[in-house]
Amino acid sequence: MAVYRKFYSFAYYLAEVFTSGSGLNIDLTNTAPNQTDTVIGDISVIDQTYLIGNSLDDTGTSTTGVYSLEVLNTTLSAIGGPVGPFRYIVISSGSNLICYYDYGYSITLSDGQNLDLNFSAGKLFTVQ
Repeated sequence: MAVYRKFYSFAYYLAEVFTSGSGLNIDLTNTAPNQTDTVIGDISVIDQTYLIGNSLDDTGTSTTGVYSLEVLNTTLSAIGGPVGPFRYIVISSGSNLICYYDYGYSITLSDGQNLDLNFSAGKLFTVQ
C-alpha cells in the first residue's frame, strides 16, 4: 500500500495564502458567532468608530511541516467615545474569519479605557 507523505512547505503555503496581503483584524460583537460563519459579513459587528488598535501584528513560523501563526499581545483603546457593549472578540484576515474569543460577559469600554488582549503562548492557530 502506498504511504502518504506531506511536503513540509504545504502547511506554510496554506496558512500564508489565507492570511497574506490583508493582515489580521479584530472585530467586536455582542452576538455569539456560529462556527459555521465564514466571512465577517456573517457576524453582527458593533460600530468601532472610537476603537484604536483593531489590527494584530503577526508572524508565521514553519518547522518540519507544522506552521504556527503567532500574534503579539495588543491593547484595544476607546478614544473619543465608548465602545460596546461586546462579548466576543473576532479575529479575521480580510473578510475571512479565523477564530473568536468569548470574553464571558458583555463589556463596554468607556472613553479612554483600554482592554489588553493577551494571547496564550502567542499562537493563534497551527496547521499540520
